[in-house]
Amino acid sequence: MTTRFRFPVFGTVAATILLVGMADHARAESRQALVIGNSAYQHTRILINPRSDAAAMATKLRTLGFQVTERLDANQKTLKATLEEFAAKVPKDGVCLIYYAGHGLQINGRNYLVPVDADLSSEYKVPEETLPMDTVMKTLEGTGSSLNMLVLDCCRDDPFSKGKAAAAKDDDAKATRLNALRAKTSNTDTQATGGTASPAGSTTRSIGSGGLTVPKDIPRGMFIAFATSPDTTAEDGGGANSPYTAALLEEIGQPGIDFEKVFKNVGARVSKATNGKQEPWSNSKFYGTFHFAPAASNVAATTPAPPPEAPALPAIPANGFFAMDQLFDGTAYSGYNASSKKKILGKAQEKLKQHQLYGGSADGNMGLGTQKAILDFQAQSGLPRTGKLDAATQAGLQIAGVKETAAAVDDETPRSTPKPKAKAETPTAPRKPAPAPKKPKDDFFIDT
Repeated sequence: MTTRFRFPVFGTVAATILLVGMADHARAESRQALVIGNSAYQHTRILINPRSDAAAMATKLRTLGFQVTERLDANQKTLKATLEEFAAKVPKDGVCLIYYAGHGLQINGRNYLVPVDADLSSEYKVPEETLPMDTVMKTLEGTGSSLNMLVLDCCRDDPFSKGKAAAAKDDDAKATRLNALRAKTSNTDTQATGGTASPAGSTTRSIGSGGLTVPKDIPRGMFIAFATSPDTTAEDGGGANSPYTAALLEEIGQPGIDFEKVFKNVGARVSKATNGKQEPWSNSKFYGTFHFAPAASNVAATTPAPPPEAPALPAIPANGFFAMDQLFDGTAYSGYNASSKKKILGKAQEKLKQHQLYGGSADGNMGLGTQKAILDFQAQSGLPRTGKLDAATQAGLQIAGVKETAAAVDDETPRSTPKPKAKAETPTAPRKPAPAPKKPKDDFFIDT
């Protein structure tokens, strides 16, 4: 039997929670969570809130006993690999929660989650450039868990419904939103805003004008929650978190409340905060019970200490990327001339392309795409996210020690032409002295 709930939507937050769980048991269940927040899109509208939404949700879930895998600004390769790795470690009859915040869309009745590097210039590219929601559900079904909860808080529409140019932004506007994103996520205070309504003109998490559709063939044990009703869209929000995530952060830790009741309460909060403009919706094929937080008397004994806060993002200039004279600060290349630095950066871009983090030309020119690729490489490699080609990043990209032109250190160094070496003369053999003239024989004369 499938049950459906409709409740008001709360603002913009793209979130997916996948809960693989079991009915309440006396023993403590294993809890795993995958949290994804995509903000810095390369080919479509940048979103401000998903990163802070994901960070706040990851922190909250850890306090509720979940082991959390967190991914921010994930490209397609990272998104698919992370999902497979995550599903592989989910124990049977455990509790698994996946939270996704970012762009989402539907094409021909199928829903898709959008990685930050997805190129949706043509409709036929959508399946190969995104992560289908069907793939997520089948992957979770294969774990053998008794409860799979999937919560989606994302823009849900067809990007082709308004034409290809509808989602395009000029470079200045994109740089402005990207720096607003960095300024926001550099602040470690990601607490909920209490579900306040988004300001007029705020960005939606839609790439068109439609919304996600009701999925078909939902596996047994699956619970799916949407931030808004089918075929409608959710806004990105103007506070620290979207209205949906803000409400979820408030309700998910309430002790002793069944998880489906939690989402009903979230819907009520969102409806009130948005004056009924958004109505969350859910679909369930799970017949047991599950509590995010135990009854109040047991909360103190079961709640672990919160983890340390994530380090802030580096302070990047207002244009969105470091200039060439800053990119190599503190490294062996800091004194190289502009021409050589450009060649070194070109080699770095080639390596970033090999890691599928950079899609531009390896031309040695610094820009938004290169800056983001450097940050992504540092994040994936477990390096400090400096945004610069520091010594550790150079070593990771295998460009440390690359030499360039003879004038690499100083453009003004005169290039003197060495004097040609004089040809060594071949010694001549000493001349033999001329032989002495032979003495003439004496002539003998006989007088007769």
